[in-house]
Amino acid sequence: MTGVGHWLLGAVGAVLLRLWAASWRRKHHGLEQLEAQLTSGERTLLLCWHGDHPVLLALLHRHRVCVLTNRSWRGRMISSFCRHLGLITLELPADSGHSFLYALRQRSAEQPVWATAADGPLGPYHEVKPQLVELAAHFDFALMPLGAAGRPTWRLKGRWDKMELPLPFSRVALAVGEPLRLPRQLSAAERCRATEEMHQRLERCHQLAEELIRRHP
Repeated sequence: MTGVGHWLLGAVGAVLLRLWAASWRRKHHGLEQLEAQLTSGERTLLLCWHGDHPVLLALLHRHRVCVLTNRSWRGRMISSFCRHLGLITLELPADSGHSFLYALRQRSAEQPVWATAADGPLGPYHEVKPQLVELAAHFDFALMPLGAAGRPTWRLKGRWDKMELPLPFSRVALAVGEPLRLPRQLSAAERCRATEEMHQRLERCHQLAEELIRRHP
């Protein structure tokens, strides 16, 4: 697909999501904490489960966040979609070598808050990638978990991430967790503990978002 094709599909997708999300009845927990983190200028990596990311993009598109994607066809589509929502994006090289780190280092000075899916781009389902923990430690980023939920929803069948999209006029909730700060140098044991800790925090955020919906019919 050409650059024009990516642009056009991204534009259409962004317009549809904006219209879809405009009707949602929203609840949130910890949003002021996210606002404070963004205002502070502290380097932060926002993490969510891949299945939550369309809802989170709709809820957070007014915030100055840089969404990490890759230079694949899929990554360029997501990048175009995000830019039409008003978000910043960074398309990273497919390899994780020097060019990958160089691209991140160049942008980290001007853009302190990034966002990506902890189990993306292709799973396994709800498993935090240890490489993201290493990346955060290397660049001195705090890890902040986000969770979203909606009811009623439309289940997208056959997807590995079990994505559900809230229907128009659904109740939708956002939950923001406490940031996890890491030492610059992680041992193998520390990396494992931090990876498990982020998994638990992400699950708690998702569960809290579900509870917000149940408590506020």
